[in-house]
Amino acid sequence: MIRYLAAAIAITVMLPTSGYAAASASDFLEDYRNTDGVPTLALGATGEPTADIQRFLAQTGRYSGPIDGIYGTQSAQAVAAFQAQSGLTPDGIVGLQTWRKILQVDLAQL
Repeated sequence: MIRYLAAAIAITVMLPTSGYAAASASDFLEDYRNTDGVPTLALGATGEPTADIQRFLAQTGRYSGPIDGIYGTQSAQAVAAFQAQSGLTPDGIVGLQTWRKILQVDLAQL
Protein backbone atom coordinates (compact mmCIF):
# COMPACT_ATOMS: atom_id res chain seq x y z
CA MET A 1 0.00 0.00 0.00
CA ILE A 2 2.77 2.43 0.93
CA ARG A 3 4.64 1.57 -2.29
CA TYR A 4 1.55 2.49 -4.36
CA LEU A 5 1.03 5.71 -2.43
CA ALA A 6 4.67 6.71 -3.00
CA ALA A 7 4.31 5.97 -6.72
CA ALA A 8 1.14 8.09 -6.91
CA ILE A 9 2.90 10.97 -5.20
CA ALA A 10 5.87 10.68 -7.58
CA ILE A 11 3.56 10.72 -10.59
CA THR A 12 1.68 13.72 -9.24
CA VAL A 13 4.91 15.64 -8.76
CA MET A 14 6.18 14.76 -12.25
CA LEU A 15 3.05 15.80 -14.16
CA PRO A 16 2.43 19.58 -14.10
CA THR A 17 -1.07 20.89 -14.72
CA SER A 18 0.17 22.94 -17.68
CA GLY A 19 3.32 23.26 -19.73
CA TYR A 20 4.71 25.90 -17.38
CA ALA A 21 5.25 25.42 -13.68
CA ALA A 22 3.45 27.86 -11.45
CA ALA A 23 5.56 30.52 -9.80
CA SER A 24 4.69 32.49 -6.72
CA ALA A 25 3.16 35.93 -7.15
CA SER A 26 6.22 37.54 -5.65
CA ASP A 27 8.85 36.15 -8.00
CA PHE A 28 7.67 35.33 -11.51
CA LEU A 29 8.00 38.93 -12.78
CA GLU A 30 11.36 39.59 -11.10
CA ASP A 31 13.40 38.65 -14.19
CA TYR A 32 11.69 41.44 -16.13
CA ARG A 33 12.26 44.00 -13.37
CA ASN A 34 15.95 43.18 -13.31
CA THR A 35 16.74 43.54 -17.00
CA ASP A 36 17.17 46.31 -19.54
CA GLY A 37 15.13 44.55 -22.23
CA VAL A 38 11.73 42.89 -22.28
CA PRO A 39 10.21 40.83 -25.08
CA THR A 40 7.39 42.18 -27.22
CA LEU A 41 4.48 39.73 -27.13
CA ALA A 42 1.67 39.51 -29.66
CA LEU A 43 -0.55 36.87 -31.27
CA GLY A 44 1.49 33.76 -31.96
CA ALA A 45 4.18 34.42 -29.31
CA THR A 46 5.13 31.38 -27.27
CA GLY A 47 7.32 30.60 -24.30
CA GLU A 48 7.89 31.48 -20.68
CA PRO A 49 7.36 35.27 -21.08
CA THR A 50 3.90 34.56 -22.54
CA ALA A 51 3.12 32.19 -19.66
CA ASP A 52 4.24 34.90 -17.22
CA ILE A 53 1.88 37.43 -18.84
CA GLN A 54 -0.96 34.89 -18.70
CA ARG A 55 -0.16 34.26 -15.03
CA PHE A 56 -0.16 38.01 -14.30
CA LEU A 57 -3.46 38.51 -16.12
CA ALA A 58 -5.02 35.55 -14.28
CA GLN A 59 -3.89 36.91 -10.92
CA THR A 60 -5.41 40.29 -11.73
CA GLY A 61 -8.71 38.68 -12.77
CA ARG A 62 -8.51 39.47 -16.49
CA TYR A 63 -7.66 36.03 -17.86
CA SER A 64 -9.26 32.66 -17.20
CA GLY A 65 -7.62 30.60 -19.93
CA PRO A 66 -4.83 28.08 -19.60
CA ILE A 67 -1.35 29.16 -18.53
CA ASP A 68 0.18 27.43 -21.54
CA GLY A 69 2.66 29.94 -22.92
CA ILE A 70 0.73 30.39 -26.17
CA TYR A 71 -0.34 33.97 -26.88
CA GLY A 72 -3.74 33.53 -28.48
CA THR A 73 -6.87 35.62 -28.86
CA GLN A 74 -7.89 35.24 -25.22
CA SER A 75 -4.47 36.49 -24.06
CA ALA A 76 -4.62 39.45 -26.46
CA GLN A 77 -8.12 40.39 -25.28
CA ALA A 78 -7.02 40.25 -21.64
CA VAL A 79 -3.96 42.40 -22.41
CA ALA A 80 -6.15 44.93 -24.25
CA ALA A 81 -8.47 45.13 -21.22
CA PHE A 82 -5.46 45.73 -18.95
CA GLN A 83 -4.13 48.38 -21.32
CA ALA A 84 -7.47 50.21 -21.47
CA GLN A 85 -7.75 50.19 -17.66
CA SER A 86 -4.16 51.46 -17.43
CA GLY A 87 -4.61 54.40 -19.80
CA LEU A 88 -2.74 52.79 -22.70
CA THR A 89 -3.89 52.23 -26.27
CA PRO A 90 -5.62 48.82 -26.10
CA ASP A 91 -3.88 47.02 -28.96
CA GLY A 92 -3.37 43.67 -27.21
CA ILE A 93 0.41 43.77 -27.75
CA VAL A 94 2.73 43.64 -24.76
CA GLY A 95 5.37 46.21 -25.66
CA LEU A 96 7.59 48.40 -23.50
CA GLN A 97 4.81 50.69 -22.20
CA THR A 98 2.61 47.74 -21.28
CA TRP A 99 5.51 46.00 -19.52
CA ARG A 100 6.13 49.18 -17.51
CA LYS A 101 2.50 49.27 -16.36
CA ILE A 102 2.53 45.53 -15.56
CA LEU A 103 5.66 45.90 -13.46
CA GLN A 104 4.05 48.71 -11.47
CA VAL A 105 1.25 46.43 -10.25
CA ASP A 106 1.80 45.10 -6.74
CA LEU A 107 0.42 41.56 -6.95
CA ALA A 108 0.75 41.17 -3.19
CA GLN A 109 -2.00 43.79 -2.81
CA LEU A 110 -4.51 41.81 -4.90
